[in-house]
Parts: sequence; C-alpha cells; structure tokens
Amino acid sequence: MEFFSGKHAAVLVPQGLPEAFNNLKIGITTRQGGHSNVPYDGFNIGLHVGDTETTVIENRRMLAEMIGEPLDAFVFLEQVHGTTVEVVTQIDRGRGVYDLASAIPGVDGVITNETHLVLAAFYADCVPLYFFDPVTGFIGLAHAGWRGTVKGIVATMVKRLIEHGSSSRDIVMIIGPSIGKESYRVDEAVIAEVALKYHNQCVEKISHTTSEYFLDLKALNKQLALDNGLQEENIFTSEIDTYLDSRMYSYRKASNTGRMCAYLVKVTENK
Repeated sequence: MEFFSGKHAAVLVPQGLPEAFNNLKIGITTRQGGHSNVPYDGFNIGLHVGDTETTVIENRRMLAEMIGEPLDAFVFLEQVHGTTVEVVTQIDRGRGVYDLASAIPGVDGVITNETHLVLAAFYADCVPLYFFDPVTGFIGLAHAGWRGTVKGIVATMVKRLIEHGSSSRDIVMIIGPSIGKESYRVDEAVIAEVALKYHNQCVEKISHTTSEYFLDLKALNKQLALDNGLQEENIFTSEIDTYLDSRMYSYRKASNTGRMCAYLVKVTENK
C-alpha cells in the first residue's frame, strides 16, 4: 500500500512511519497547483529548466509556506548525477534558493545534524533517497538517477553518516516516488553498468528480439542499501511511478518539463 499521500494536492508526505520520524518534515512536491505555465505547469520548483525565474521563486515561496519553514532556510544542490555528498550547516542557509550559481556545487547528496535547515533537491523520474539516523539525529537527502545509483550514491551516503557516528544498522532510508520498473526502458549500455549480482532482482530483458531492458531503480537502490548494512525493516519504498502518475513530473514522458522538490528537515533535537 502506498504511504506517500497529502492533505492537499501540491505536496505528498509519508504516512505511518516509526515514531522517531515525528521530529522530521519529509515530503515531495507534485506538479499540481503553483503558478508555472505550460509545459512547466504548474508547481515547478526547478530554476534550471527554462521556466520564468520569478514564477519558480514564487512556487518556492508557496512550498516554504506549506511546510512551515522560511524559504531562506532551504539548501539546494547543483546535482550532476554523481556521488559526492557534503555536510551542510546553518552557514549554507539559502544556497541555491534565488539563483543557480549559489547552489551547493557538484553534489548529489547532503547530510546535516542541524535543525530547521531544509535539505532540498529536484526530481522528474530520478529517485529521491531520504536518510535518517534516530540515534545520532543526522538526516540526509540524495538524488539518484541511474548514473548516481550505479556509481554508488547510496554507499557514499551511508559512509558519510558512519563518519559522523552512525551505525548502518540504525540508518533508515526512504525511497521516494520515482519512475517504476515497467516504465523505465534502457539499452545494453546502461545495463552493462549494473553489477551482475543485481540483475536477477532489478533487470528484465523486454524480449529476445530487442536489446532493451526494464531497469528497476527502486529495487536496485534498496539492494545497494542492504549491501551497505541497512536493515530490511528500515527501508521504505514508495510505489508511485512518476511516469504513470499524472500528478508528477516525468522527464521520460516529456523532456521539456518542470521539477518536483523532495525536502527533508529536522525540526527538533533528538531526545
């Protein structure tokens, strides 16, 4: 049963998570609501897709109001489909909010142990990965397209959290709404980058007469998390397929489109 839902159409939040998550705000926007015009209609959060800058910033202000955090507390990433993960602090508040140049450069993942610092990243089929360690209080957010996935963004996130006192057995990971297996057709060049040991769970040849495959990015990220010490019961996976769900932006469906924003913020210190 899908656990991402929302009180209003513009933002989906996970429901039914363990009590330790009560000191977090977690969610992802949809394309519903907002001020953007076709083809970005309507709640586009990305400045980098060609939408009008003032419109995007107004959409971002709406998001900030919806989640009850000031827009200047957001931290946006450049996102280069890599595996670099940085620690962010209050010094980074506002980076990437009003322009692309000030975003955290060259990274696809961030972690922090500070409150009211909104980790934020953009998606339109790629996989949002939310991390939380209820023991240390560290949180993290990663952007995992197929390149970042096979290059090891999960392993890097876990490594950085361990460097800051986490045990892999305590880390919780949420795999957010993203493209589903049967919507994600890739060629042999992509499949060649996926380690053979994951093919049974994550790869399916479409037919014997083609060189196309289905790739299950959600399952692959889950297997990579398990291999890096996370426990099965600490991994939660959304069933929402952004390609099939008309509420969501999908780059596969329309390359000239907007971007959703996944966000994660710690609002109280651990007790």
